Amino acid sequence: MFRKLIIIIFLVFLLSGFEQVDHKSALTAYEAGNYETAFKEYLYLAEQGNAKAQNNLGKMYDKGIGVTQDYKQAVYWYLKAAEQGNTKGQTNLGQMYANGRGVTQ
Repeated sequence: MFRKLIIIIFLVFLLSGFEQVDHKSALTAYEAGNYETAFKEYLYLAEQGNAKAQNNLGKMYDKGIGVTQDYKQAVYWYLKAAEQGNTKGQTNLGQMYANGRGVTQ
């Protein structure tokens, strides 16, 4: 019984490594022009509360990089980042308000 438990724990740790996503891997994909992968990884991280990923996801929506340009989605993700104190998110959100993109000016 103990041996089975050890094997199960080992397999859980082994398999969890295959789905490991971090900001660096998302950024690497983005810089390589692999926007589909970058988007998926940023979205996963953003939904987990990663402020950098939230800002970068907002940027992708704001500029239409790898996704259909959507100012409302950009504002949504910039706001999430800004609420966590991410200064880039705060700046980007301010620019959206200043220019009336996705929000009322």
